[in-house]
Amino acid sequence: MSSGPELPRFPGESGDAEYRATSNAPYASWISRVGGYLIDYVIVLVLVLVITKVTRLPGPFAGLGRHTSGQRPTLHRTRQQVEGQLILAFAVFAYATAFIGSAWNATPGMRLLRLRCARDANGGNVILARAFIRAAALLAFGLLAALAPVLAIVELVDLLWPLWDSRRQTLHDKIAGTVVLRPTSEGD
Repeated sequence: MSSGPELPRFPGESGDAEYRATSNAPYASWISRVGGYLIDYVIVLVLVLVITKVTRLPGPFAGLGRHTSGQRPTLHRTRQQVEGQLILAFAVFAYATAFIGSAWNATPGMRLLRLRCARDANGGNVILARAFIRAAALLAFGLLAALAPVLAIVELVDLLWPLWDSRRQTLHDKIAGTVVLRPTSEGD
């Protein structure tokens, strides 16, 4: 049986063995997961801002703070604001699906923090279909929060779930059957 193609590596990384033999790899801490998420969010936000500026589509901050004189600020959002937020949400979805489903099994933010997404059952690679399910679950939680702010609690519970879960999984990890690991090298 073939061991498969060699995974891409960043400079300074040791060989693939640490990524293939994940049975001994510890689960990623909640704070490292949040750090990776924030790095990725900034990357996607900058990309979306550039793309929406070039294409003249509404950006994620479209219409914020714009009120004509004499009108009180309201809680309802404008069509431009909703469209801009949807563009950002679907960009995050595509980004997460593409990178988690790649040979890296990690987004650039995860890679910077030396994290890797793996199959829950055996620590194996995450295929594109599983990455799609994982990102779709996260997108669904975000859309629920966007549609009805009272449902933001669902997204919050999803993101906080690793704090009390024995395998440090989020709800979107559980739905997709994935875990996030912090592989260690022999020298660490």
